Amino acid sequence: MKQLYLKIIELLAQLPEIRYADLDCNQLQEEKPPISYPAALVDMDLTKIDEIDSATQSIDASIGIRLVFKAIGESNAIAPATERLRATDYLDVVEKVQHHLQGYEDDVYYPWQCTSIRPEPSRKGLKVVRLTFATSWHDYMSNKDKGILWQASIGRGENQFNDSSTKYLGLFFTSL
Repeated sequence: MKQLYLKIIELLAQLPEIRYADLDCNQLQEEKPPISYPAALVDMDLTKIDEIDSATQSIDASIGIRLVFKAIGESNAIAPATERLRATDYLDVVEKVQHHLQGYEDDVYYPWQCTSIRPEPSRKGLKVVRLTFATSWHDYMSNKDKGILWQASIGRGENQFNDSSTKYLGLFFTSL
């Protein structure tokens, strides 16, 4: 999960509109949230983990990004049009984040897919929109620390012990 979090933060840092990005640790529950606006608060769930073989797992993940904005102006129907435009500018940032992350893939992650965008109720003076993305990957390292991954090779060698020049053909195992 750490690598996924670091990738999300790396991608969010590429957007100058986002002034603060962090794990969602309930910062919005504080009277004065210790964040800069607009902020991106990240949470992740590994929604499905399937064993492919003893050394590989297929992992599906859900990424939640809560975009937090200071509410500015009135967006209601009787507000002047310029005021409504200004009050809904935050939606441009939501769209920019969605477009930046939608379809992201690299040598680890399959393409990210935005599965939902929804406003969340929040305290007066803030606008919060949650974007949810789905991705998956194969974890080839799941058993590495247990010494289970091995690479086999066939080769020729020469015994160098006791000044012996015994030659051999063998199967060699190397821990990955």
